[in-house]
Amino acid sequence: MVSINIHFRPSRRGKEYEGRLFVRMISCRRSASFTLPYRLFPWEWDPGKSRVVTEHAPEARRAYLLSVVNNLTHELQLLQELRNEMPREDEQTVHRLLTAFRMRRQDGEISRMVVNLSEDLKAGGKYRTARAYGTVLRRWLRFIQEQGETSREITRSRLRAFEGTLKAEGLSLNTISFYIRNIRAIYNKCLANGWLIEKERDLFRGLFVSVAPSPKRSLSARQMQRIEELGKNPTSLSRQEQEALLLFQFSFYGRGISFVDMAYLKTTDVKEGVIYYKRRKTGTPMQVKISPEMKKILDYFRKNNENIPYLFPLINPQSNSHYHSYCRALQRQNERLNRIAKKTGMPGKLTTHIARHTWATIAKRENIPIAVISESLGHTSLKTTAIYLDSFESRVINEAARKVVKAVLKSAG
Repeated sequence: MVSINIHFRPSRRGKEYEGRLFVRMISCRRSASFTLPYRLFPWEWDPGKSRVVTEHAPEARRAYLLSVVNNLTHELQLLQELRNEMPREDEQTVHRLLTAFRMRRQDGEISRMVVNLSEDLKAGGKYRTARAYGTVLRRWLRFIQEQGETSREITRSRLRAFEGTLKAEGLSLNTISFYIRNIRAIYNKCLANGWLIEKERDLFRGLFVSVAPSPKRSLSARQMQRIEELGKNPTSLSRQEQEALLLFQFSFYGRGISFVDMAYLKTTDVKEGVIYYKRRKTGTPMQVKISPEMKKILDYFRKNNENIPYLFPLINPQSNSHYHSYCRALQRQNERLNRIAKKTGMPGKLTTHIARHTWATIAKRENIPIAVISESLGHTSLKTTAIYLDSFESRVINEAARKVVKAVLKSAG
């Protein structure tokens, strides 16, 4: 029977550097070996018991070592299954086994790696990125299947063919960039974790990974004033649509606060007339003074939802997944906003993000400095940072917010 053993190969640079694990298979006096994508220090491998030493490792390192142990278990199980499937044993057995293992391993390797990355992201609260990785993986696997490939390995030629396929399908440059950028992120993280071995340098050179400027839809001050009028006389709206309208208005009054940040706001985030929170997208600390318009909306929801910890009834506190509860709330909100847009005869769709773009657009037209707008929205891009060095005082930002609201209210006259 084919013998299968895992060995450790130390680094030639010395004991203070990580070495590699490799598998050696022997049958009928023939041997074959291949390197595994796992790096260990010499003291992390027990040659006598052929096992990874996880005891006494620092917590961060121990998590990696445990993942190596888990992956090695899967590798050996796959090898043993393939060995049992071999019809006969001869001088070519180890080579057939090696070929079969590489084909089967590559077939499921990227899926397993993305699942591992997604679990880590979810544990860190980065559900949106985890979902993006899943979307990209499914599209990549579909492309591989359409190409009739047996391996799912990420190579330069395959990436270029993938980009060409996306272009042929008529996808926008930003959508194509979304796929390529996320594949690059997955690839780089797998390299950093030691799950992959870099076989080609500059793998993504020449591919489109930028973000092309795209028009952001916003409402004019006059259109926003129509929203205000509808809010005061919402006879044509259902209660659900009325509340959707209030949420849209709150986002606008709150300096374009994003819907996800609104959904997670808790009653404990309000202190002395100011809302304190961190942007879920960037972690930027924010504080928004509660205007009279915002207070009126908060009072409405507080009166009708007194027994929940959130300011708005968007996330079910009893849900097993607050993120999935938020996603359902976002879907409902956009559906209701679209119904409102149709009833008011507004062109195009009305979405939660339009409130944010509308605040920024009207602020710009009111000659509020771009840097103040950026600070107000909680942006952290390098382009914005280059405009200013010091943060603006809360007084300046709150004055900007009041100026935008006044621009809407005065347009009624």
